[in-house]
Amino acid sequence: MMRAFDYEREPEKLLTPEVVKLLTEMHEYKGKQSFLLSLRGGDLVAMRDTARRESAEEESISGKNREERYLACLDRIREHFNEIPVTPEAIASLHAELCRGEEGAGQYKKTDNVITEIDHWGKPRVRFYPMAAARTREAMDALCASFAGALDAGVYDPLMLIPVFVVDFLSIHPFKDGNGKVSRLLQTLLLYQAGYYVNAYVSMEKLIGNSRDRYFQALQYSSIFWNDGTNNYEPFVLYFLDILGDGCREFEIRTHYLYGEKKSKPQRVREVIDRCPGAVTKRDIMEQCPDIARVTVERALTAMVKEGYIEKTGGGPKTAYIRRRQT
Repeated sequence: MMRAFDYEREPEKLLTPEVVKLLTEMHEYKGKQSFLLSLRGGDLVAMRDTARRESAEEESISGKNREERYLACLDRIREHFNEIPVTPEAIASLHAELCRGEEGAGQYKKTDNVITEIDHWGKPRVRFYPMAAARTREAMDALCASFAGALDAGVYDPLMLIPVFVVDFLSIHPFKDGNGKVSRLLQTLLLYQAGYYVNAYVSMEKLIGNSRDRYFQALQYSSIFWNDGTNNYEPFVLYFLDILGDGCREFEIRTHYLYGEKKSKPQRVREVIDRCPGAVTKRDIMEQCPDIARVTVERALTAMVKEGYIEKTGGGPKTAYIRRRQT
């Protein structure tokens, strides 16, 4: 018997105080978002271009030309998200575009696959057995139908349904390759459709990449007993809402510098140093302040080094700056 997908009852189990608190914070952000985006959209272009590049870089694979294809998928989603239904056909189309020219592009897996990890002794071990290849098409049809029905019913917040959908999609693992990337494209699509546009200006892919251990741990905890239909989605839901909150807060910080109190560009560089707990590179600063030219960042850093406010470490591409302890 194939595992069932119950999006009418399963989310009710997730209404814990911690989840509700995070959902409330996201609703507050959504209220601010329209104002932030209405100020002067043209000034956000640099921020959007930076997020776009970071997302593609985070998803690129050495030896495979997927960076430009990932960008094409992101652009398609950003420009046409209201026209893309979450159906098996649309998901297969995204996979076909992402993996264009590769074997199995846009096609479900033909053989069973397993998800492995490396143990403490450096040996691979099976972490999870996804849905059997023979049942993949049926499972994808059932998953998308149940998810769409829950969205249409409007009983549960989409932010509760989206991470559950991501766990189910990755547990089915419908394609031979590229499932993780498709899941993050779907996450972006569903957030846009739910009215959250943060990924256009802050790379969620980079935030996930920077918390990779937490991501895989949450996914693992939420997929235990998935094949039996008795898994607990809460660990991944909490991770998803936490990372989304990080993205929202980062977007507010960056737009504050564009539209808030008028501070000089050297002051803004100093503030990036202040709020980062460890070493900071020029690239880190330029990613957080995409409207500041490299030469301006370099001058500000040089002045702070001379002042004794920060100290320089490393050299060449590994050059970084650390704030000195104040006595």
